[in-house]
Amino acid sequence: MKITFPALIDASWPLIIGILLLMGIIFKCKLLIDPSVKWASIYSYAWIKKKFGKETLLFVNWLVSIGIIIFGFFYMIASLQGKVK
Repeated sequence: MKITFPALIDASWPLIIGILLLMGIIFKCKLLIDPSVKWASIYSYAWIKKKFGKETLLFVNWLVSIGIIIFGFFYMIASLQGKVK
């Protein structure tokens, strides 16, 4: 089976999103690491910070980004093998 560049991009979008989230955490993007508590009613990360604190928010950010990367890796493999349409 021949893998084309558009098929590779289409198969790897969850992996790319997970890597971007991880980069946001590493480079301390304020929206991910320290959102305003005033946004708690509309932004889930701000709600987590308000209810559980900044340390828990950081843990949740790491957990979500690594989970998306793992999902993206397996999704890319399955998609390139033709198991996902």
